[in-house]
This record gives sequence, structure tokens and C-alpha cells, in this order.
Amino acid sequence: MNEDTVRVLRVLEYVGPRSWVETTMSRNAVKGTHLVSPGCWIREATIGDFPEILETKVEEEDSI
Repeated sequence: MNEDTVRVLRVLEYVGPRSWVETTMSRNAVKGTHLVSPGCWIREATIGDFPEILETKVEEEDSI
């Protein structure tokens, strides 16, 4: 096979409640490096610190 070797970088963003994000990411099919065949692989990478808190839920105090 006489082809160029190429790379595609794909980034997925998960936004939602922490439990959903963590569960969804734990089901990820690719962990680390997945060797498909000689010279072909898929690698996983996380960009940034995990988790980045976008909103903190604060319980309201009961008012009397």
C-alpha cells in the first residue's frame, strides 16, 4: 500500500452533571492507545484539568 500517513485529532466535549460525565467517560471504548493493525492506532487524550466545574449547586436555606 503506497499511501501517506495522516493524523486526525478529534476532541469531544462532555458537559452535564458530574455523575453523567464520569459514567459516560468510563464507557469510552478507547483507553490509552488502541492498536488497530501494524502502523494504525487510536490514542485517547484529555485536554485540560478534569473536571472543570462550570456551576456549583448551592442548597438554599429554609427561610422561616
